[in-house]
Amino acid sequence: MTVPVSTAPYIDRISSVFPEVQRTEFQVSTTGWDSVALIGGGFVFKFPRHEQAALRLRREAKVLAILCPRVRMRLPDLKLHDHEGQLFSSHAMIPGRHLLPSQYGALTADAKLRLARELALFFADVHAIDQHLFRAAGTSEIPPWPHVDDIRRLALPLLPRKSQPAYDAILTAYANLAPDPHGTVFGMFDTHGWNMAFDHTTQQLNGIYDLGDSGFGPHHLDFMPVAKIALDLAQRVIADYMEITGRRLDQYRIKNLSGMNRIIEVFEELGNATIEEKCAAAVQWLDEGKNST
Repeated sequence: MTVPVSTAPYIDRISSVFPEVQRTEFQVSTTGWDSVALIGGGFVFKFPRHEQAALRLRREAKVLAILCPRVRMRLPDLKLHDHEGQLFSSHAMIPGRHLLPSQYGALTADAKLRLARELALFFADVHAIDQHLFRAAGTSEIPPWPHVDDIRRLALPLLPRKSQPAYDAILTAYANLAPDPHGTVFGMFDTHGWNMAFDHTTQQLNGIYDLGDSGFGPHHLDFMPVAKIALDLAQRVIADYMEITGRRLDQYRIKNLSGMNRIIEVFEELGNATIEEKCAAAVQWLDEGKNST
């Protein structure tokens, strides 16, 4: 097998633990901030780039050990390999591809109902687990969002003029939000379509992955990333979750958090080449919201 020099050390470490994959052709992803990922032989292997990433990977393994036997959704069966002091992880690849916003609209009515129900069950299962288990695993609070005044001063002027009043209203509403009525929960806080393994042929969600950003945060905020796929899907998930758990959720709070997230993405890209893409996504979110209750 011909291997680029830069990936050869990674494959050597994999084959020292998995000799059966020596002749495997690997796909390599070096785009992640935390890890280099190699995919081959039906497995995903992740190599942390730095010590902080290694700590996150160890914590993710502990979290998944708690979640996997307690939730109905398929999650990565993550295993750690500390070979000669060089850490990497492996898990069986969950078949499927990302579910992008542009693809959600093409789903059948039944597929949308099924997807919402499965995600609602996932949230219900996770939120029902004893939170002390996650504390004992070393999980902490998710990072706080930037201050509203900084977002208004630095990000708002970068949006098209027509979008600024709507986002200014979202910023004001967020600043006046009372604390989450359901308090803090352990959650993924990253359940968007780029972390889903979706079979577009059968229109079936096969699993969810990348729980490295999981932690403790406001209950309603855990549902916000679903709105990155579509506000319609988020509303369906909320309705199903309330039916399953009997716990009332405020869909307007979640919609406000979704809007905040869009402008925070602009804020986080200040000075970067992708800021125009984030501004366009913020405008698109407003357009979608006009047709959403």
